[in-house]
Amino acid sequence: MGSCGTHTWGPWGPCSVTCGTGRSARQRNYMWPSRANADGCRVALTEFKSCNGPRMNCRVQSEYEPDPAESSGPCAVSPWSEWSPCEGCGVRARTRHYIVPRAHKRCSVGFRARTDNPHGDCPVTPWSSWSPCSARCGRGKRIRTRIYVTRDSRVQQF
Repeated sequence: MGSCGTHTWGPWGPCSVTCGTGRSARQRNYMWPSRANADGCRVALTEFKSCNGPRMNCRVQSEYEPDPAESSGPCAVSPWSEWSPCEGCGVRARTRHYIVPRAHKRCSVGFRARTDNPHGDCPVTPWSSWSPCSARCGRGKRIRTRIYVTRDSRVQQF
């Protein structure tokens, strides 16, 4: 074990997001921090894994991207609209329509696209302060977060 021995891993922390894919972290410490520092130990003290926020129904999928051939002929569609303002969970949408009336009876073209865009025009809070360092000595990690605000004034962390 020596001076670089560590305690067992602590529990996994909460997911960094409330919807979609984020990160979770857990930590451990050296058994003898001062000896580990003196000996230059470089054992990982923080571990990360991917996680899914509890609101999986908010996870955004790109539903459809157009084929350039769909811009002409009997199934021609209009250009995409501008992206909508940010909705719940950082989701924005856009739409389009058939140019030829009643084309929907014989054509199957996607009309809605959605994207997760918390960094675009969605309102976000300032970054939080940095967390304490995960290590008392040597290399460690610090984390900070920010939150985006949905239309109904709820906040979502990412």
